[in-house]
Amino acid sequence: MKKLGLVRNVFIVVCLSSAFAWGADHDKGPAERAGQKLDRAGEKTATYVEDSAITTTVKAEILKDPLLKSNQISVETKMGVVELTGVVDSQEGINRAVDIARRAKHVTSVKNNLHLRR
Repeated sequence: MKKLGLVRNVFIVVCLSSAFAWGADHDKGPAERAGQKLDRAGEKTATYVEDSAITTTVKAEILKDPLLKSNQISVETKMGVVELTGVVDSQEGINRAVDIARRAKHVTSVKNNLHLRR
């Protein structure tokens, strides 16, 4: 009889613990869900702002470079990945543009879609 009581008590404790744990993780109130949505929106905004800053920096450095100044190079950034597209006069110009993009802060990688002018 005592064994049955012990098993019942353990079962009750396990059930209550599971219920509290499930409720803490899965039954979030409207305010907490709204806060999480705001956090995600803030992260997206921060990423957009950072990407815009990277693009601006890379474009400015390319324009300052005498080898690249007259070339048509498009710069786009998404989640830290810089994509360079356009036409450049020399392989040295392509290498320099890629190097400029790689040196910019917060750049995770560079996609080189630059081509030599024919």
